[in-house]
Amino acid sequence: MATEKYLAGEAVDIYAEIRDNNNALVAPATSVTVTITDPTGTVVVTDGAMSTSSTGIYDYYYITTVDTKYGEWRYVVTTLDTTYPAKKSGTFIIVRF
Repeated sequence: MATEKYLAGEAVDIYAEIRDNNNALVAPATSVTVTITDPTGTVVVTDGAMSTSSTGIYDYYYITTVDTKYGEWRYVVTTLDTTYPAKKSGTFIIVRF
């Protein structure tokens, strides 16, 4: 899967699915959070609460501005639920517009 690119000033949609051992979507008992790091290694969101639209589907919208740093950003999605623990990481790129 290719790293998604966003223009500075756009909203970045970070999406996660929480699944059980049978690959069914589940709702963890604990919150699902995201930590986002900019290209310089500075954490800009720590344990941001993700929204859920339906069982097991989570989103976080990171709103950028025209002054947002360009380059590759990193994120980590985490749930501490002991039944459905999850940790997903990924990247996105902010480009000039």
